[in-house]
Amino acid sequence: MIHPTLDADHRTIPLTGCQFCGACCANVGAPPFRDEEMASLHAEVRYIVEWFDRRDPHRKGDILPCYFLNLASRKCLIYEHRPQACRDFRPTSHLCREYRRAFVPCLDRFVMDMKNRH
Repeated sequence: MIHPTLDADHRTIPLTGCQFCGACCANVGAPPFRDEEMASLHAEVRYIVEWFDRRDPHRKGDILPCYFLNLASRKCLIYEHRPQACRDFRPTSHLCREYRRAFVPCLDRFVMDMKNRH
């Protein structure tokens, strides 16, 4: 059985299944499409990926939220077209738990700040 863990604010984060928290996407600067995946992407999605790659070529090496992550909803804007690396990422894995601990508190604060602005 996987037990919950504590995040940086000492809240319990359940570690059973995907919590749709966005932490995995917050740790990827750009979607990790392979060349063969890019070739088979829907033309509009491929255009957007190529547009970002041309304008910010160093982003792939940075730990930034993926440019397809909607920070407010924590949902992938191209979920049905996401790369295989994203499909293969396993909720509750060691890496998932690390990302949750590191990014969920920040993402929570962002959403609260956005709500408080209105």
